[in-house]
Amino acid sequence: MGSSGINAEYMGSSGINAEYMGSSGINAEYMGSSGINAEYMGAVKEWEGIKGLTKGKKIDAYLQILRILLAYDDDQQFKTYCAKTDELVEKGGDWDRRNRLSIYKAVHAIRVRNFKAAAEGLLKSIQTFTAYEICDYQSFIFYAVCTAVPTLERKVLKKDVIDSPEVLQVLDKIPFLREFLTQLYACNYVSWFKGVVGLMPKVRSDRYMTVHANFFLRELRFTAYNQFLRSYRTVTLVSMAKAFGVTPAFLDAELSDFISAGRLSAKIDAVNGVIETSRPDRKNADYQQILRRGDNLLNRLQKLSKVITL
Repeated sequence: MGSSGINAEYMGSSGINAEYMGSSGINAEYMGSSGINAEYMGAVKEWEGIKGLTKGKKIDAYLQILRILLAYDDDQQFKTYCAKTDELVEKGGDWDRRNRLSIYKAVHAIRVRNFKAAAEGLLKSIQTFTAYEICDYQSFIFYAVCTAVPTLERKVLKKDVIDSPEVLQVLDKIPFLREFLTQLYACNYVSWFKGVVGLMPKVRSDRYMTVHANFFLRELRFTAYNQFLRSYRTVTLVSMAKAFGVTPAFLDAELSDFISAGRLSAKIDAVNGVIETSRPDRKNADYQQILRRGDNLLNRLQKLSKVITL
């Protein structure tokens, strides 16, 4: 369990001790097992039936359970006990426990590939981080930056991340993180791509990010291409490839993939080597959606009227 960060030091620091956890059978015997099993969860339910615990100690105990479930990647049980912890915290949890729960939920959001929710949760706790039982502060900033870059709007990224004093004090301690964060905003795509390549070994070796490494890299490329194309109605393939430091053939394949998936509003004129962008008309799209829903409703009403008539 050392690799998961759940050890005696952290368990002791959380205030979860033999008085109210050991007596219920939730101890190293279960945490040292190969996985969350029925015996362990049975012990948890037994503990939940114990009366006389203060609200604070109950929250601490639930937070410990969440850490164990997070370590074993038990998403279903994590959601169940997260809801219980949320309920207790809303009834009277102090700021420290609220902060810890927010970080637990954000780290779990990384695990289930919800990077936007992860970024929002991590940034909300950036000035009050205390959850060292989950990760150190340097790793916390690493997660915040990695999840923010592909999900936040430029203005928000600048305000909440690039200009954040908490981020700035850690930025140069992680190789390539500064280039990764700042060069995309500066539209210096060649330097940014180099930063991405340099950062990927850390992403691939990270406990929570490794399983999403390929998806993460793809989302980063989409973010950069989308940002670049927003500034143009038309641009040559050669010109865009030069801006990114890649070959036109590579860029053609990349953009074609995103365009065919419906993620980029553009088309490639292969004959003239030109990319034509089209900004989606939101009002027209909403209008068409309303028409489709209206047609579906009318069809269902007609079918229902036939059934009633019969």
